[in-house]
Amino acid sequence: ILPGVILINTSGRDILWGQAINMTSDYPISGVGLGAYIIELPNYYIRNGIESSMVDFTGNYYLQILSELGFPGLILVLIIFIIIIKKGIDYFRSQG
Repeated sequence: ILPGVILINTSGRDILWGQAINMTSDYPISGVGLGAYIIELPNYYIRNGIESSMVDFTGNYYLQILSELGFPGLILVLIIFIIIIKKGIDYFRSQG
């Protein structure tokens, strides 16, 4: 209906995702720190010559976790998620 709006939203998200990937590239083990994406984002905008915008989230939980906690943090979160899913499946199987 409004292709310009979709394009703007998509390209904006692409920029945020790109900066999250840049943060992960710079800090693959530790990430930038829990909750620090919003703090570090303006620095990455300046470094990469991107016009700043007011956002506080990558628009992608996995990239948010990866940029803030690094690969070990993402792996830990995924393991916890898998355990919760498995426990839920086991629970429903035991009920019926």
